[in-house]
Amino acid sequence: MKNLVKDTIHANGIDIGIYTQDFENEFISLTDIARYKSDEPKDVIKNWMRSKDTIEFLGLWEKLHNSNFKGVEFDSFRNQAGSNAFTMSPTKWIETTGAIGIVSKSGRYIGAYDDEPATVDAMHRFMEEQGYTLDITDQRMHHEIYLSDARRVAPEKWKTVVRHPIRRA
Repeated sequence: MKNLVKDTIHANGIDIGIYTQDFENEFISLTDIARYKSDEPKDVIKNWMRSKDTIEFLGLWEKLHNSNFKGVEFDSFRNQAGSNAFTMSPTKWIETTGAIGIVSKSGRYIGAYDDEPATVDAMHRFMEEQGYTLDITDQRMHHEIYLSDARRVAPEKWKTVVRHPIRRA
């Protein structure tokens, strides 16, 4: 796995993370943007993804940029989107449609984001010591869940769940 590089932009008083692995394709953190609206960014993102307009936009982007996009599954989501019973999450979208335009990142560590590479290295060493190997693919990716509100908590107390898919070596 290539190292994940993070940069930050500042907008409306909040820091928004920008991530890249190859310096050509950048991903902006929807979680950081959603934190501006609520202390529960996951809920904001899920609500945004329930919208028919959002699903149509994501589907169009995938059709233009992803030759492996699963159009039949997309059509099912598009038909359901906007109804009261429809729910969507980034993980569900990615796993069901083979999407590449949204990356869902999620282990847990405490401290500033600058400390994350050392934490991930420690996770990898522990994983190998226990007889496992990374199992990151287009379908199984690194995930991050930010448990702390960076606007209200000191950096040394930030809590993040960092998940890497693994399998027996």
